[in-house]
Amino acid sequence: MNRFPDELFEMTKQFVFTGSSVICDPPVLDTDIDLVIYVANRKQAAFDLKMFGFNKSGEGYEVGHGKFDAYRRDKLNLIVTDVRADFYAWYFATIEATKLNITDKQDRVAFFDIYRKYVPTVML
Repeated sequence: MNRFPDELFEMTKQFVFTGSSVICDPPVLDTDIDLVIYVANRKQAAFDLKMFGFNKSGEGYEVGHGKFDAYRRDKLNLIVTDVRADFYAWYFATIEATKLNITDKQDRVAFFDIYRKYVPTVML
């Protein structure tokens, strides 16, 4: 069972655990934990996350409906967005991928890319 980090509650509007630890049945147990959080301001979140010991995994990505940043601390991968539609794209892609039980990593990556790029914003 994945546990939400207490120190992130104050900055987080909404969140969803994603990745193989929640999508696959049976779940992958020896893997990183992937967490998507929706925040009010990515710049402020970047400052706070650095103080909480997260390291940025790359520069801002522009995918689908908006931008997101990626961070890592130990086994926790954090995807941070301040674009509501982008968060919901991750959220609903996670639900659908779980229903489909997409166990192959390359298939999951392709599914999420397609979902985030082509699901109309009006649906989110």
